[in-house]
Amino acid sequence: MKDSSVVFLDSLREIGVLLGQQDIESAFKTSSGLTLFGYLMEYPEGVFISEVLEGVFSQVGPVIDTYQIPDEELTDTMERLQTAYNELVASVEANDKMGILNSLIKLRYSATQFQLKWSRIGKSKPSKVPQIPPQIGAMMKDLLS
Repeated sequence: MKDSSVVFLDSLREIGVLLGQQDIESAFKTSSGLTLFGYLMEYPEGVFISEVLEGVFSQVGPVIDTYQIPDEELTDTMERLQTAYNELVASVEANDKMGILNSLIKLRYSATQFQLKWSRIGKSKPSKVPQIPPQIGAMMKDLLS
């Protein structure tokens, strides 16, 4: 059986891979599972780390899904998040509590900047709701008349 600290660190590394792939939804789900794991293992620092990550991913994902963000801007933001995330993993590996805190602050602040900027200036992506073709609309109108 693996040591719980190894399992926690492996999960953090998995989230890092997902972040690198810009798979924010899966990163969120994995961080949520990590919160439960930290709770079950009575690891308060792990709960804190994973709760911050949940907050980051729960804000970044919907912004990406909702707004038309230029590729360069999205790439820049994802690189900032990835850099701070890599610092987090290195700090957890080294058990550097100040490093953990500082990297979580960078992650949280970058996510908040991104969210607030695009929620103010972002143009929404076109709706994905399928449109009813005009001929079907006309048929429905005739049927209901």
